Amino acid sequence: MLLAAAAALLVRPTVGRADDVEEGKKLFSVKCYICHTANDPFEARNTGPMLLPLAGGEGDGLAHQVQNRFGPNLRGVFMSPAGRRSKEGFVHSPSFQAAAPSIVWTEENLDKWLTKTWELIPGTWMYMRVPDPVERHNIIAFLKQYR
Repeated sequence: MLLAAAAALLVRPTVGRADDVEEGKKLFSVKCYICHTANDPFEARNTGPMLLPLAGGEGDGLAHQVQNRFGPNLRGVFMSPAGRRSKEGFVHSPSFQAAAPSIVWTEENLDKWLTKTWELIPGTWMYMRVPDPVERHNIIAFLKQYR
């Protein structure tokens, strides 16, 4: 009986929200970094697994710019309007552009987006999803720290 209870704990699905910023940072670097960065364009030199060095050398006087990849830079995305990087030259899918005025990246919307992007915005170019709710909330916790 005790062995059966222990086995049940091992196969029990992940439940709940962890909201672990450090775990979210690790998950971001594994699941999101292929397309997104989260750098601050005003930091002297960005460091970390998902932050790229900015153009120009130390003290060269060049303005730092937001670094987008295939997807936009996600620094400051929490509680911002969808599509805010369009003003900085990032090109979103037509369906994303059409839906953007009605979406603010709240925790609820980020959770929906990471669960199934195409259900929140049909026709979006982003197809990546994070099915595990704990992983989603850890990634969201990481993004929330940059409000």
